[in-house]
Amino acid sequence: MSRPKKPSYEYIPSRKEYRKRIKDADGKYVALYAKTPDELTAKVETAKAEISECRFRQDNPTVHEYAEKWLALATADMKPKNKEQHMSAARLHIDPIIGDMYIADVKPDDARMVMIALTGKSASLQGKVLSVMRNMFENAVDNGVIDRNPCGKLKNTGYRSKTKPALSQDQIKTLLDAVKGTRAEPFIMLGLYTGMRREEILALKWDCVHLPKGKTHYISVQRALRWEHNQPVVNDMLKSAAGRRDIPVPSCLSDYLSGLPNRDGFVIGGETALSQTQYKNLWTIVERRKVGERTYRASRMETVTKVTFDRVKGAKSRGGDFCYTIDFQVTPHILRHTYISNLILSGADPKTVQYLAGHADSRITLNIYTHLVDKHPDKLASYVSKAFEVQSEVQKP
Repeated sequence: MSRPKKPSYEYIPSRKEYRKRIKDADGKYVALYAKTPDELTAKVETAKAEISECRFRQDNPTVHEYAEKWLALATADMKPKNKEQHMSAARLHIDPIIGDMYIADVKPDDARMVMIALTGKSASLQGKVLSVMRNMFENAVDNGVIDRNPCGKLKNTGYRSKTKPALSQDQIKTLLDAVKGTRAEPFIMLGLYTGMRREEILALKWDCVHLPKGKTHYISVQRALRWEHNQPVVNDMLKSAAGRRDIPVPSCLSDYLSGLPNRDGFVIGGETALSQTQYKNLWTIVERRKVGERTYRASRMETVTKVTFDRVKGAKSRGGDFCYTIDFQVTPHILRHTYISNLILSGADPKTVQYLAGHADSRITLNIYTHLVDKHPDKLASYVSKAFEVQSEVQKP
């Protein structure tokens, strides 16, 4: 005899309600209750619709939902700066355009709209956004969420920043004279004569400055600095493994460092590394000595007005403690650029320059500084003759 069919809804006397068990989106049984069968029927239909939508969202999330999960995994081991760049690319440039779309519905034209919104922006920014978007969709392909990457044919069309010129010898002298005796002088000297990155200079401790008598003087790059909420964080997380290097120090720098009175803690800052605000104040020493128009705000009797004046080369500052002499562009990176340019112009081979600069790949060095190569035939002839002089001698009758 066959077992009688179980009623669709089970009446629970203790609750005085009808019950129906259904599977939720995770495959687990959940119970729904109602006073009447009709009320329970409506509840079941609503619940099934919600569960179906939830399952659909799990199998086909929105771009925003998938990006959050992917970024959490992809940036877990990244350096803070790179992590922030990935997060910003998704939050500021990808999410506003296609964030609300289901990831399976994104077509190449939709992905192209993200790049169109970046028209006129730099190649650096476009490259970061495109890389994040392409890698995110590629991850979705690998996990079977979508069949193909909609970013396959997208290209970086951003403008490339012009290489800022290195400082000439006259400009170097002007800069050093301008900051002589100030808190900015050690930073400028290290930038010009070691080519260290800003974060490497600010993290440099005296235990990595080696000035032994009768031996080669050098600086060992072991640490880097970053800021979190204005406070310095110093660790051994350099830009890449190539950043860890020993840089020989020219005599002008070793003599300068040997003459500094305080030889404890950090070379720039003393016992503690500089906060972001302290660093900005340090670099203001350079900015204040630049020639050109300057605008500042003046407050008088609850009235704020803009005051503009021209800083004429050679003229004394308003306080009279220095003169305006810097009539060229200078940034911390230009100091590094000047160091690398001088190495190449001195005849150093690319691999040596790559090591001293801390570049992870020699192609970085060659691509940036190829304009320094003298392409005149008269200059190149000696290299060609030297390379093939043996073959020429063999071929003589």
